[in-house]
Amino acid sequence: MPLRASSAPARPLTELEDFRRSNDFLLLENAVMLSSKLMKRSDNKYDLDSSEGQRICKRFLSQIEKLCGVSYFLFKFYFANKGKT
Repeated sequence: MPLRASSAPARPLTELEDFRRSNDFLLLENAVMLSSKLMKRSDNKYDLDSSEGQRICKRFLSQIEKLCGVSYFLFKFYFANKGKT
């Protein structure tokens, strides 16, 4: 029976690949997609008069709020552990 070559072990993820797999990236990606759906009027202001415009704006602001919460936690964790290394 011939021996079959084994594949090489998986290489460690780079920081960018690791970030792309994180929940933070998902939040950021969703915020960008929602921002592109915001409806602008002819006077370059966002349309909050229609129910669709209000719904999209509310979802976008909710996503931004989640991003701010994650950012606050990360900065707090970073500065709390900065002097410990």
